[in-house]
Amino acid sequence: MVINNIVERVIKYRGLRLKEETGGRNIWVYGYYVKRGMYIEEPQPHIFDFNHGYAGYRVQLGTVCQYLGVHDCKKQEVYEHDIVTVHDKAWVKEFGKYHLIKWSSDEMDDDFGTSFIGFCALPYFMSALRTKNKIEVVGNMFDTPELLSEITL
Repeated sequence: MVINNIVERVIKYRGLRLKEETGGRNIWVYGYYVKRGMYIEEPQPHIFDFNHGYAGYRVQLGTVCQYLGVHDCKKQEVYEHDIVTVHDKAWVKEFGKYHLIKWSSDEMDDDFGTSFIGFCALPYFMSALRTKNKIEVVGNMFDTPELLSEITL
């Protein structure tokens, strides 16, 4: 959203609900991330969805993913741990078909601290991501782990 030439940054997360609360199914919840309550050892991660009556859900810690603030070519939100492909034959030939978006603090990362595993031409990739016309989310490391074996490192 743009108000008076100021871009509002959307900060939100997604996470997989605890399997014991969903009958073993992978159910994603989207919203705000907090750690709350005292459970066995420490506060449990929650995602709060304020769009549906302020519902809070406990989520699996390792599945919490932050929204990057951009959409792919099909207007799907792009999150950390998504697996993407680039619709550019030259790119695929040189760098491979699938790439994992992962948070990192490595000095080689872009200004947002986001790295793209399997990429070595990061400025070109960030340009493609910002133009939204070449990047497509094809899965994520939790729902489509079989794609991880196809990522070229």
